[in-house]
Amino acid sequence: AVAYCAEVGIAVAPRGAGTGLAGESLTRGVVLDFSAHMRSIGPVESDEVWAEAGVVPDVLNRTLGSRGLLFGPDPATSDRCTVGGMVGVNSTGGHSLVYGDTRRRLRALEVVLSDGTAAVLAPGPPPDASARGLDGLLGRVAALARKAQALRLPFGPTLARNRHGYLLWEALRGDRLDPTQVVAGSEGTLAVVVRARLALDPVPAARTMLLMQFTDRIAPLRLVPEALVFKPAALEFMDDVVLRMAKQMPAFAPVIASGAGSWLVASFEGTAEEARGALHAAAEGLRGAPCLAAIEAIEDPRRRSLINAVRQAAVPLLFRRQDGYIPLPFIEDAAVPPERLGEYIAEVEGILRRHGLEMTCYAHAGSGELHVRPFMRPWRQTGLMPRIADEVLECALRYGGTASGEHGDGLLRSFFVRRQYGDEMWGLFKELKAAFDPAGILNPGKKVVEERALPLDGLRYPRGDAVFGVAVRAEELHFAGEELARAAFACTGCGSCRTVKDTERMCPVFRAAGVEEASPRAKLNVLRDLAMGNLSLAHDVRGVLDLCLWCRSCGRECPSGLSVPEAILGKRGELNAAARALVERPTEAGAEIRRDDGHPRM
Repeated sequence: AVAYCAEVGIAVAPRGAGTGLAGESLTRGVVLDFSAHMRSIGPVESDEVWAEAGVVPDVLNRTLGSRGLLFGPDPATSDRCTVGGMVGVNSTGGHSLVYGDTRRRLRALEVVLSDGTAAVLAPGPPPDASARGLDGLLGRVAALARKAQALRLPFGPTLARNRHGYLLWEALRGDRLDPTQVVAGSEGTLAVVVRARLALDPVPAARTMLLMQFTDRIAPLRLVPEALVFKPAALEFMDDVVLRMAKQMPAFAPVIASGAGSWLVASFEGTAEEARGALHAAAEGLRGAPCLAAIEAIEDPRRRSLINAVRQAAVPLLFRRQDGYIPLPFIEDAAVPPERLGEYIAEVEGILRRHGLEMTCYAHAGSGELHVRPFMRPWRQTGLMPRIADEVLECALRYGGTASGEHGDGLLRSFFVRRQYGDEMWGLFKELKAAFDPAGILNPGKKVVEERALPLDGLRYPRGDAVFGVAVRAEELHFAGEELARAAFACTGCGSCRTVKDTERMCPVFRAAGVEEASPRAKLNVLRDLAMGNLSLAHDVRGVLDLCLWCRSCGRECPSGLSVPEAILGKRGELNAAARALVERPTEAGAEIRRDDGHPRM
């Protein structure tokens, strides 16, 4: 596929489960869906394993569990994302304090280069840059890495996370070049990852958890440096907004105190003695913290799993809000040194307050990264986004941070790379991209771009009063006012409906078919595109919507509270009838219905 795209000059982008938040795999070209087929695991060799790009990390860890091993990085989407996607964005998770990120677990990569050539990338001595083929490419990478190491990095020495730009300076250590370190986090812009050799860790013998509930949002963030003294494996935060939404779900309600202002959750692991000892030492040492309302030492694995589930469901939980305000993720990935986190979040609150916006924040306090989302009505307030992004990202830089700590650049944050690193480093990034992808076909528009402000032209927000590109009366589809737009955007795209968890049922059709069209998310994407007037989907609507058994598992288990039958399929007849009328018959005025390219439809 890559060789064909190279031959004809078509853009191509690899894709895992499509759970990214920055438009990493969106492109106007061919998208390679690795989740459908490339799922082979093995061989397992001592403390390493080969895994194909479509392997789901939770499935990988189930396989490894019988050997007492695990792959450590644990993003919140580990039950549906893929190994290839994790390499693409250099994924990490709540336990990054112990296991680090995907880049640090790489031992080798099997990739396809931009001309369709297969290659294996692994550590070794740098080849001569004047050599031909792969050796010449790797020699140029080594030369660029040396230049990058001579430049001053813009963030503080205690910054725990960075995904912004290419981590070029990490590719060379002494006299050894490791090209996997620059491909990791490159979002498919340098090579297409097919298979990865991953370093593994022993499964810890015991895990414990300390749940601290506070009456205030900022107080626990100021406590982070003190909590890190007890060496937790994870230190996670959730604010009052996430907790209020979680309390609406019967499964989560029992663990959330009424009026809870925030949670700070410390996890410990090791031998039984180590995990229990660290737990009780932290409980004793943090008991007198300001604004602490309740503290609970947890050894029961079922209760610990329930609290972890609340954290993992944070993003879709926020979409339970019913007033038309959406928690937009355009500033959600900045990270700062953990000791500056409280100051940073307080300043971001002030920025958003000046723009008249409320916010929520959650995630990895121990790593200095909270995902901040302002609540906005995007079809009315889109114009505010570039200015807010500038103010918040510049604020992160002042605190020694980065614009992207976890979720990558994609279409959303690439505009800031040059500002964060300066012209000289940005020039090295351009040379790196050109060395790997001289024709520019690999996932273009990411990492190295000319834009200097947050781009708005790629955003997909509906007008709220149109279906199939023509105005309709609200009663025809039983939507009133902005209800259509809200319904179209009720799905956050988190991919929870693609889960491989044994404890959940949704979605039986997706589990059987394994393709995106079968997921509940796909049905809601159809509604969104129809609301945008995407006439080209008219022939595909019925095929997608028919992939539903009306079992309503999604309605019971979706953290956003969405049910595909209620949201869409009850209107399937009207939608398909409207599509057929528009595609097959002339309009009342006798005009032809034309495709997006202006040619008449046949």
